[in-house]
Amino acid sequence: MGFGAAVHLPAFSARSDVTLAAVADSGSGRAKQEAARYGGALRPFSSGLSLARWDGIDIVSIAVPPCEQEGLVRAALVAGKHVLCEKPFCLGAEAAKELAVLAHERRLAGAVFYEFRYDPGIRRLIEMIRAGKIGNVQRLAVTWQTSGALDPQRTWSWRHDTAKGGGVLVDWFSHVADYARQIAQSPIRSVWARTATNVAERRDKHGTARLVTAPDECDVICHFANGATGVFSVTTACPTPAGHRIEVVGDEGMIVFHHPPPFSAGGRSVRLVRGDGEETLVDLDLKSSNSSSDQRIAAATELISDFLLVLRGESRPLLPTFSEGAATWRVIEAATSASADGCQREVH
Repeated sequence: MGFGAAVHLPAFSARSDVTLAAVADSGSGRAKQEAARYGGALRPFSSGLSLARWDGIDIVSIAVPPCEQEGLVRAALVAGKHVLCEKPFCLGAEAAKELAVLAHERRLAGAVFYEFRYDPGIRRLIEMIRAGKIGNVQRLAVTWQTSGALDPQRTWSWRHDTAKGGGVLVDWFSHVADYARQIAQSPIRSVWARTATNVAERRDKHGTARLVTAPDECDVICHFANGATGVFSVTTACPTPAGHRIEVVGDEGMIVFHHPPPFSAGGRSVRLVRGDGEETLVDLDLKSSNSSSDQRIAAATELISDFLLVLRGESRPLLPTFSEGAATWRVIEAATSASADGCQREVH
């Protein structure tokens, strides 16, 4: 009832072909508050497992920390529910692969909330590359810089604990690894990585100093199966952040996406630079983004739309599947290993 209440609930409630039936927390009482806010039509549960197993629903949308995702996804699938799960989808590639197989065996749809695929600018960039606007992709460079981790008032949480799925590799770089495969139109085969923790200690909600074990900065070099190279720099601890920038170089030109701070809905831009140097500012459809002050809701709404179309038998190639969630985990694990020993790692 944190991110789920802020993004998943309003994204589903925006659809006329979905009936919201229930919400769950882990005993905090927030589910009752949200049920009341939506007119009392929602049934509140004080346990996610109880909701996942309830026979009054067809789809379960899961927004919990990574360390709690596997059990809820598994329970929902066993109960015959279609599942949408927040990224990164479990705590490792093996668990993600097992759940992807389970969903397939039970003929259930599963998708991961890698909603940056549905960002208007990134989605347009992917469409242009698939349309051959810059030829064959040769190089990707991503710089994603924010300053949130430098806030001294931010309290310690699971996001600062590697064992619980925290840190920039899992929380932020996972998005890059996911959409980079869509941009390059190829899987990642090897990685080199460096990570750092700029803020080593935080106080928890009780005021106790806690060690931060999760990195807030990473640099990753990826090699794709088709020969393309990716150079990615992601940090939540930059004192002068430049925002989110993607440069894609092909053999016939270049596309540049940029979304600078403060990350307003209309702040995105996409530029096409042709081989002869001619530059064009690309028109973006920002209607959905402007409809909400929280841009995450707009992207989640688009992802949910594709998920529902898949349930109706349509093919939606942009939808992040459970199998793709497992593939992203393999990249994260290779990057974690590469960072630990300073050597390039193959992605198996």
